[in-house]
Amino acid sequence: MSWIAIGMALALATGQAAQDPAAESLSTQDAETPVSEEIVVTAMREKAMADLVADISQETSNDQLARWDRKICPAIIGMKKKPAEYMADRLALAAYSLGLDVGEPGCRPNVLIFGTADSQALVKQLVADQPLAFDKFQETGKNNGRKALKAFIETPRPVRWWHVTREADENGMKIDAGGTVTVRSVGRLKANTRDDFDRAIVIVDFNLTKGAKLQAIADYVAMITLAQVAPDAQRIRANSILNLFDPNAPLDDRPVALTEWDQTYLKGLYDAERMARNSKVQRRTIVDRLRRPSAEKKQ
Repeated sequence: MSWIAIGMALALATGQAAQDPAAESLSTQDAETPVSEEIVVTAMREKAMADLVADISQETSNDQLARWDRKICPAIIGMKKKPAEYMADRLALAAYSLGLDVGEPGCRPNVLIFGTADSQALVKQLVADQPLAFDKFQETGKNNGRKALKAFIETPRPVRWWHVTREADENGMKIDAGGTVTVRSVGRLKANTRDDFDRAIVIVDFNLTKGAKLQAIADYVAMITLAQVAPDAQRIRANSILNLFDPNAPLDDRPVALTEWDQTYLKGLYDAERMARNSKVQRRTIVDRLRRPSAEKKQ
């Protein structure tokens, strides 16, 4: 894929990676609810969890939650060898836990992770020189649209990400734009196609991630690579790695790694119906997984 080679050539990123991890994770701040009226309280908590999952889950233009199909192949650019290998290993561990394979060295990258001291300059150059990599005109796949791409380019963040998805049939065969798909079954419960990640581009800004530990940054990258998280989900009411860059949280109180909540969210996403009629069906599976640990502890 030409965008890979050109993207690497354009990598002007330089700088130091973050240091080794040593911090504690955030604790969940549950809303106060009365002990009585247990059914009402449970319903409130279910709704709060459903709202939270809806807020952080970025659906595709087909109203589905995309995920990787079988394998990811990361390429890390602009970082020193040891931090880059460490980040790749953390991403691989998270991917393996979801049943995904990780390509061997030399595989065809579908995840590009850039480290840079000037993410604004790098992003602008990458998008300008390689619009097809971001599928700016949605010629090879689908993305969240020009408004979202504009925000991706113009909004400074410690880590920013961009996913391109492709429609596929139930066997995982990619469907080209304007192509047709053979419908084997008709019903209201499932869609005729699903949305798979085709590629992801992640930009890590060394200046904006200062103070965060390498393990935490690596796991944050893993989370937003394996799921299409809404870009403004950087302060959520859950014990999550997504709170890593919450400016209102002391550095020592920020998460150090993927939390149980994060791992359960990802497992729910990868267990959800891939040919779901809409994202609501998939989010329901995620919410059920997130509620299950609490239910098990009460038994």
